[in-house]
Amino acid sequence: MMMNPIKKMTLTAMITAITTITSSFIFIPAGFAKIFPIQHLANVMTAVLLGPAYAVTQTFLVSIIRNMSGTGSIFAFPGSMIGALLAAVLYRKTQSLKFACLGEVIGTGILGSLACYPLAVLLLGEKAAIFGFLPAFMLSSFAGAILAFILLKILLKNNYMKGFFMKTALTIAGSDSGGGAGIQADLKTFSAHGVFGMSVITAVTAQNTMEVRSVQAIDTGIITDQIAAIFEDIHVDAVKIGMLGSKEIVETVAASLNTFLPAIVILDPVMISKSGHHLLDEKAVSALKTELLPLATLVTPNVPEAEVLTGLSIRTKQDFYEACISIKELGAKAVLLKGGHSAGNPNDLFYDGTDFFWIKGERIHTKNTHGTGCTLSSAITSNLANGLPLRQSIEQAKTYISEAIRNSFSLGKGHGPVHHFYSFSKEERSDLI
Repeated sequence: MMMNPIKKMTLTAMITAITTITSSFIFIPAGFAKIFPIQHLANVMTAVLLGPAYAVTQTFLVSIIRNMSGTGSIFAFPGSMIGALLAAVLYRKTQSLKFACLGEVIGTGILGSLACYPLAVLLLGEKAAIFGFLPAFMLSSFAGAILAFILLKILLKNNYMKGFFMKTALTIAGSDSGGGAGIQADLKTFSAHGVFGMSVITAVTAQNTMEVRSVQAIDTGIITDQIAAIFEDIHVDAVKIGMLGSKEIVETVAASLNTFLPAIVILDPVMISKSGHHLLDEKAVSALKTELLPLATLVTPNVPEAEVLTGLSIRTKQDFYEACISIKELGAKAVLLKGGHSAGNPNDLFYDGTDFFWIKGERIHTKNTHGTGCTLSSAITSNLANGLPLRQSIEQAKTYISEAIRNSFSLGKGHGPVHHFYSFSKEERSDLI
């Protein structure tokens, strides 16, 4: 018995819409939901339109099709995957919803439909594939992506989805009671770069602009719990590691990172404070070299720290090259050897494992340089979290720290802090406090 055209259209619409929406949440990796929530919305919108569109084209344009209810769902899986991949790539590169929408349109509507066309011909026949499948799939994909884009813009304008697009960074470091370095400097830097900052405190220091009076390490169990609490609830785009203090804490942090496997890890091997206080003991240095360096996307030692890590004396440009190679051989993916302790301008050497690049700096004559190392590594972390390539992240961070030093504060009697929010107006700074 022939099915009533209206019933057939309705049944096809329902089955296709349900299976397409289901594929969106089952077959699109969960990570895309964080990177690119427009993909799920676009799939839902597309599904809502694809069912009726496909049913209409089958029922009224292709008379030779018999009972094809649900056939559209077969094409939802590969089409959605292609759209998701292209949309996610474009969004990661541009951070623009317009380009993400374009990626969804091209990926699902054009590439997805063309990729599925041979299967459509096999299942439906050439005429049905041309006049039924292609127009329905393309038009519904286009409309779905555009409607999803419009809906997201409305939601974002009303602050309903800011959390989905907010980049995040985690700092694992010590607390500076003076506020110029450590966790405090890291969180200020994250905020200045538009990144949501989270923290794991490894030690509490009693310090000001002149000295570190005392240090209290945090229990390793508490450190483990802090890291787990964050990773089990909030997506972490990048991790910055600062002061660790002891071998036990180094091993604890390394074990946690091996459990949660963050994509980006910036290691600032803090060993000595600006006032000369030792913040990492010898056993911890050995553990850092064997446990943490192999996990690092980038390690950012200054000259004294690099000398401890390598056992080399670093005085000349050639020494810089040799030290970078030596540190890279310890397992880090890339090295930024900072030149602030060298004579002349503070030029840094970046080694990506293949090529060397000098990152030029300007010597700014001021004593207010408390927290410069923490701030630089946190700025690099923020830029990477925001999707910039490594070299560009370093170059922009170098510019940022230079201006932060140039606009630094003369607070206290010793080394004052840098100005993390120098680029913001007075009104904008008040909104951040």
